[in-house]
Amino acid sequence: MKMAKYMVEEIVEIPDTLEGFKKWEFSSGSTTGKDYLIFHRLLIQSIKRSLPRGAKLVNTIKGHYFTSGFIERDGKFIYKCWCPIKVCLKDYYAWCARHGLKDLIKKNERR
Repeated sequence: MKMAKYMVEEIVEIPDTLEGFKKWEFSSGSTTGKDYLIFHRLLIQSIKRSLPRGAKLVNTIKGHYFTSGFIERDGKFIYKCWCPIKVCLKDYYAWCARHGLKDLIKKNERR
């Protein structure tokens, strides 16, 4: 398995597949670490590949150790949040969904 490397306090090998993140302990801090940026990119790619025909992932958000977005199909939307850490705040994700939906509506009105 090929690994990406970056410096924190020591050289850490970051997985380059979602499988490699199964037991990964993400870096922590006031900003999202490079490990989560890589995980986010891999997650989005995987979701897009697994969507049914005619569905698409829209208005995705890379938050502070969570990824959220809407899955759209035939003009209907489902909000989904993927959180690789154990603590997820339902109220915060509801807020993200409301604001994401407002942005999505604005984008569609401009068309």
